Order: sequence, then structure tokens, then C-alpha cells
Amino acid sequence: MSERAQTLAARFDQANNDLIVVLEGCTAEQWRMPCVDEERPIGVVAHHVAGAHRAVADWIRALVAGEPLPGLTHDDIDALNARQAARHTDPTQDETIQFVRTAGAEASAFVAGLTDEQLARSGSMPLWGEQPLTADQVIRHVLIAHITGHLKSIQRTLAG
Repeated sequence: MSERAQTLAARFDQANNDLIVVLEGCTAEQWRMPCVDEERPIGVVAHHVAGAHRAVADWIRALVAGEPLPGLTHDDIDALNARQAARHTDPTQDETIQFVRTAGAEASAFVAGLTDEQLARSGSMPLWGEQPLTADQVIRHVLIAHITGHLKSIQRTLAG
């Protein structure tokens, strides 16, 4: 465990908690509103974010363990997202918020337990482009940024 890992976990927690606060404030009508920047309702986007917490944490686990990362491309991610959206067309608000909380707590605990050496390990996948990323970069630019990007989309939708 490192101070840097603790800081990253705190940043992740803040972003996840910001998302939860917004989701808790949604009315039933807002929950089903399509996000202005996306082709999915707010509830479906929230469910997607929670699922991604686990997927991205698994990528980071593989990276820090020196295992191969999946060879995912943007097209692969689009296909995975479409399948997930089709499986979860109308997730309940309470269950989805709990999923965001639970998956977030799991990802945060994992990140908080990393060492500086683990945070410095790098790997690549087509999704990230040609340049390898360190675990630290994946946490900041994928795990945390994924939440904040979707949160902004949800907030723009709610602002009308």
C-alpha cells in the first residue's frame, strides 16, 4: 500500500460518490431519460459505469500481475456496451445505485492496496492506443475518468 495509491483511491471514491449523489436525486422520470451525449437512459448509463468498475479493475489486476491484457479495441468495447445495454434495458434505481456503491467499494479497496511498484507497472491494449500505460495512468485516465465522463453526461441531461 502506498500514499499514492491511497490518493488515487480517494479520488476514485470522490468521483463515485459524486455519481451516487446525482443518481439518488433522480426522479423515476429522469432515471429513464436518454442522456444527451449518449443513446442510453441515465439508469442504463449508471449500470454501465458500475459494471466498468469491475472490468477496469480486472485489467489493472492483470497489468500489475504481469499477465496479458485483453486485446480489446474501441469496436470491441462498443459491442460489449451494446450487449450490456440490451441485457439491462431498465435497471431499477435502488439496485443500480447499490451496484455502483458495491462495485466502487471493491475497486477502491483494490486501488488503495497497490504499492508504488505496482502502480508503475505498464502494459498496453489496442483500446489505449500504441503507448503503454502504467497502472497509475489506467486508474486516473480510465477508471476515474470513466466515471467523470458519464457523470458530466448525466448532469447535462438533468440540466436540460
